[in-house]
Amino acid sequence: MSVRENAADALGKIGAPAVEPLIAALRDPDADVRESAAEALGQIGDARAVEPLIAALRDPDADVRWRAADALGKIGAPAVEPLIAALRDADADVRRHAADALGQIKDARAVEPLIAALRDADADVRRHAADALGKIGDARALPELKRVAREDTGKTFWGESVADAAREAIARIRQRKT
Repeated sequence: MSVRENAADALGKIGAPAVEPLIAALRDPDADVRESAAEALGQIGDARAVEPLIAALRDPDADVRWRAADALGKIGAPAVEPLIAALRDADADVRRHAADALGQIKDARAVEPLIAALRDADADVRRHAADALGKIGDARALPELKRVAREDTGKTFWGESVADAAREAIARIRQRKT
C-alpha cells in the first residue's frame, strides 16, 4: 500500500471533515489511491461525494468503477440513473456492484434495467440482479424471476445458484404483497 493509499484509508475513518480531500483523491494518478478514496467516501456516506463518485463510474480502471458503484449504493438515491447506466459496463464486477447498489437504494426506476440484467452473460451479475429485485420488491419482476428460477443453471464464482437467488427474490416480493 502506498502512502497516499494509506492516507485515503485513514481519511475515511475521520468522517465528514475528510470528504473534500477524499474527493480530490478520486483524481489521483494512482488507481489504488482512487479505489481507496471511493471506498472511504462510501463509508462516510456524505452526499457531497455523489457527483464525484458518479464521475468515477467512468474511471478507466474497473476496480475504481466498482468501488464507486458500491459507495453510491451506500450513499443512496441521487445516483440511480448513473448506476442503471453502470449495469451496462464492460466489466462484470462493475455491473454486479451496480446491481447491489440499486438493491440498496430500492428505487423503482431500477426495476426494468435489473430485469434486463437477469439475462447478463455473467452468473454473478444475474444473481445480484435477482437479489436487488427482491430487495426492491416490485411485482413487475416476478415473471422474469420465475423464468430464471426455472431455467437458469448458472453458478456464481462462489458456487451460489442464480435460480436460488431468483426463488429468494420471488419469496421476498410475495411477502411484501401480503
